[in-house]
Amino acid sequence: MLSAYFILAANSWMQHPVGYAVNEATGRAELKDFLAVVLNSTTLVTFPHTIFAAFLTAGAFVAGVAMWRLVRRPQDADAFRTAAKVGAWMLIVSGLLVAISGDAQARIMTQQQPMKMAAAEALYQDSQPASFSIFTIGS
Repeated sequence: MLSAYFILAANSWMQHPVGYAVNEATGRAELKDFLAVVLNSTTLVTFPHTIFAAFLTAGAFVAGVAMWRLVRRPQDADAFRTAAKVGAWMLIVSGLLVAISGDAQARIMTQQQPMKMAAAEALYQDSQPASFSIFTIGS
């Protein structure tokens, strides 16, 4: 999880750079505030979303293996029934948390990168206010 956090911090810095200054002599960005990078608002919303998605994947894997074993070998039902229940609960809880954290991530992206969000929603023409859409087919 610590590795995931630092990878997401680096990626978040590329999406929303903070804690740096451009050295005029070299023309390069130089780190000035490590805490600003680690506590970047983009990192703080992408990390929970990524971890909840990992738990969602793990829950799906556990539930899938347990259900497969229940179908293939019903004599081992007690152990795999419990595993299927745990996996299913993990799927439900982490699925809700992925949706909630994804909404928070989209809100941050709308503030920090409005053109990126407009492209993600296929809003290529100006309109105030933009229409709401869940699915977009074509441009």
